Amino acid sequence: HTLELVLRGEWPKLSPATKTHLSVTLQRCASHLAHHPAATICTSLIKIVQKPWKHAVLDKIINQKATDNNDDDRDVVAEEEFCCSEKGELLAMRLKILCEERCEDIAVNLAAACVRTLRRSDRLQSLSEPEHVHYMIDLYIILLFKLKRTKDIFAQ
Repeated sequence: HTLELVLRGEWPKLSPATKTHLSVTLQRCASHLAHHPAATICTSLIKIVQKPWKHAVLDKIINQKATDNNDDDRDVVAEEEFCCSEKGELLAMRLKILCEERCEDIAVNLAAACVRTLRRSDRLQSLSEPEHVHYMIDLYIILLFKLKRTKDIFAQ
């Protein structure tokens, strides 16, 4: 699974030539599959191949403290735009990998952003498969429990 490979911790350590080769291959796939649903997956991957975890909004989300207030309108809009641009499959894979790498404290922040976005509008839900939406919500609750943030669970 290409997405999983790109999001793993070893990916940034690979040579730029390897990343460029994958980018070119994905661009070819996207153009050959122009009218196929898989073309959008290729296009999404092309955007993250070089630096999969480097995005200003993602950085702000994952480094957020549990006590931070996220009510600034610009932050809310940026968070929603980020989540909707990534859609369910990429967000779910990011969450899966963060959990597998034992980064639950980071994963809970990303899951919280996903859940907030799902609550604010129907856009992310309409752009995502139902199983990805359920995964994000379920994982958020599980992470809150694992991190002993039970008062946050009841607030949901």
